[in-house]
Amino acid sequence: MARSQGRPHSYASRITSSRITLSRITSPRITCIMRANKQSIGRLGEDLAARALQQAGYTILARNVRVPLVGEVDILAQDGDTLVVVEVRTRRGARAFAPDDSVGPKKRARLAALAEAIAYERDWPGPLRVDFVAVELDRAGHVRRLDILKDVISA
Repeated sequence: MARSQGRPHSYASRITSSRITLSRITSPRITCIMRANKQSIGRLGEDLAARALQQAGYTILARNVRVPLVGEVDILAQDGDTLVVVEVRTRRGARAFAPDDSVGPKKRARLAALAEAIAYERDWPGPLRVDFVAVELDRAGHVRRLDILKDVISA
């Protein structure tokens, strides 16, 4: 059976306050998303989130940062003088809940602990916050929604 070539897609964004709205242009990355597994969908969401964060003025410092005994952070960034720990959640298809609804109290507590551990490890003197990026893809792999939610964990 021949592989479907389809038209490749990617996304350019416009920033509207803290929301990022994406419109289609071209990129081979999103072809065959229908067959993608959870890891590749998550990786795609992280790539889109990193690009959107850069366009929103963040500096990406690292990705997939592991802290022993605490966990892993998707993106570590800097926004002005603030160190930002970013959690990315990606969902595909018609779901009963939005990606940002999937971060419960346990995950929020773990993110807070991760942020503190990373700040301590890096001897960070400035402010610290946790942001969240919610990426929703339709069944065809097109971005339906990408939101950057700032300071999701209140101290």
